[in-house]
Amino acid sequence: MPARDNMMDIHWEIDSIGVLNDALLRLYATASEDRFCIRAHAAFELLFPNACISYDEIFHHTGAVVNVIDKPLPIPREDFIKRWRRWSAEHPGIMYLRKGGTRTVFQISDFLTRREFRETAFYNEFWRLLKVRHQISAIIPIPDRLVAISINSSAAFTTQDIQVMTLMQPHFARAYWISRIMASRHPDPFEIFS
Repeated sequence: MPARDNMMDIHWEIDSIGVLNDALLRLYATASEDRFCIRAHAAFELLFPNACISYDEIFHHTGAVVNVIDKPLPIPREDFIKRWRRWSAEHPGIMYLRKGGTRTVFQISDFLTRREFRETAFYNEFWRLLKVRHQISAIIPIPDRLVAISINSSAAFTTQDIQVMTLMQPHFARAYWISRIMASRHPDPFEIFS
C-alpha cells in the first residue's frame, strides 16, 4: 500500500508496488466473464486485506443481482439477496448514478452524512444488518447493468485508500470488458488452446 507519510501524494513502497502488480495480474487473468467476479474480488482483497469486499452486478430491467462477498453474512444468504434486490435502488450511490451522476469512485459519505444515512429506509431495512460503517465503490456503468466492487469497513477510509480505488477503477472496467469480449469469442476457455 502507499506509504502514509503524505496524504496528498502517493509514495509507493517497494512491497506496495509488488502488491499492486499482483492485484493487476489477478484482475486481468481471466478470459471468462462468469469468473471475472471472483478474480476482481481476489485482486481487491490484496489491496484491502482487512476489509469486507463485495462484488455486485445489478441488472436494471430484471432486478436480478449477482453478489460475491468474502465475509460471513449476519443473515441467511437468501434473505441477504432478497433484501439487496429489494433495497439496492435506494443505495445512495445507485441513486446518484440513476440521476445522471458520472463519478465512478465514491463513498456513501459523499452523498449523505452518517445521521442522514441512518434515517434512510435502505439503512434501516438492509445496511444496518451488515454492521458496516463505511463503503467505497468502484463502478462500471453499463446500459443494462451496474457493475461494482465495494470495500466495506468499520473504519473510515484514508485519502490514500480513495486514491488506490481511483487508480484501480479504470483497470477494473478494462478487465471487465476484456473478460466479456473473450467470453463472446471463446465460450469455452479451453477452446483458446485448441
